[in-house]
Amino acid sequence: MTKVKICGIQDIATARIAREGGADYLGFVFARSSRRVSPRMAREIIADLPGDILKVGVFVNAPLEEVLATADFCGLDLVQLHGQERYGDYRRCPYPVVKSVTVKPDSAGDLLEVPRADYLLFDTYHKTLAGGSGSSFNWKILKDARVDAPYFLAGGLSVHNVSEAVFQLRPYGVDVSSGVETRGIKDPEKIIAFIKKVKGSEASGL
Repeated sequence: MTKVKICGIQDIATARIAREGGADYLGFVFARSSRRVSPRMAREIIADLPGDILKVGVFVNAPLEEVLATADFCGLDLVQLHGQERYGDYRRCPYPVVKSVTVKPDSAGDLLEVPRADYLLFDTYHKTLAGGSGSSFNWKILKDARVDAPYFLAGGLSVHNVSEAVFQLRPYGVDVSSGVETRGIKDPEKIIAFIKKVKGSEASGL
């Protein structure tokens, strides 16, 4: 069953909706972003959640000491490194690591540089944003790539295309942020519809 990660959680109400709707992971952005959440607020949200949903902290080129301090303080389950971090920077991280890979339009799947990590996350390249651009990339690139670790697919996913993405790639999980927002704010109806689309697609064999 494909996992669903709702990223950019900033308040308790949204976290509850995502969890009750069937999300498997929640993402908390600690890097500079319109979706950034303070460690104190993330800790408050996480304290309200049961242990059956996994909490992921998203960092961009932060020192490992800062990542670990934030993870410990907030009660995270995994850390997502969404910058130019290299394996040597995080190989001693005691938390499971989700390492992002940005995919450019002209990327060749068989030449795509895939780092070592517990999980990978493939997202669309953007020259100014680390993630959350709302743009998708050519999924055929991933079909041609050698990917040994379980991975999340991100980049421009919404209720309109996620079924096809799951059908084509069979990823470990899908990651969505802007695709479940209305005017930059998480939309409860879109969150529920997205999760249902992912889970329903697999149940129907699509």
